[in-house]
Amino acid sequence: MSDERRTAPRIQCDARVDYGSPNEVILDHEVQNLSVGGACLSVSEVQPIGTKVVLFLTLPGTDADGVEVEGEVAWCNDIEPRDIGIRFLGMDDKARQLLVQYVNAAVENGAIIAE
Repeated sequence: MSDERRTAPRIQCDARVDYGSPNEVILDHEVQNLSVGGACLSVSEVQPIGTKVVLFLTLPGTDADGVEVEGEVAWCNDIEPRDIGIRFLGMDDKARQLLVQYVNAAVENGAIIAE
């Protein structure tokens, strides 16, 4: 995705994610980068573009057990290292607030801004 389409900072982070699609549940994958609008995930197998997913993000350094977010696969890379881009479609206000705080705190603490 080009920088012009991004509306929020995207950070490199060490968050983990479990996610489910209509066909499977995938546990404990690395989040390469994260913003309030989406995430890039390292995966063993890619999902087709447009696949609806539900993510459960574990955000280190927060008091929350995790954040549940609905999304869809926006792009995929089936060549090593495999990864997929998830566009967030919906989350409750508490999840959005926690995600905003996590990203903003990371930026304030010098997190690397993802390209």
